[in-house]
Amino acid sequence: MVTIFFCVGRVWMKVNTFVHSQIFDKVQKELFKAQCLQALIPVAVIFIPILSFLALPMLSIHGYTGLSFVSVFIGLYPVIDPIALMYTITEYRELMFELFTCR
Repeated sequence: MVTIFFCVGRVWMKVNTFVHSQIFDKVQKELFKAQCLQALIPVAVIFIPILSFLALPMLSIHGYTGLSFVSVFIGLYPVIDPIALMYTITEYRELMFELFTCR
């Protein structure tokens, strides 16, 4: 995790030091946000539920209810990841709103 935050900080500093056009900066920031989101979604949807399931026996909680929650979160990951990506990138977001709204 420390390595991820270190690399993210270095990339952010490098991107901010270069002088580019406004369009390039906008696209770079969108892609950077999308990449950060793609790194955080597996942590939130897969790793945290699995770690909490592994911690249940230490809290004297037995049963398979934790396993069902973990399987639900793992099943939701392929759905959440592309939706978050489509919402982060402007062109995809505008196309989604255009397709799913009645205008």
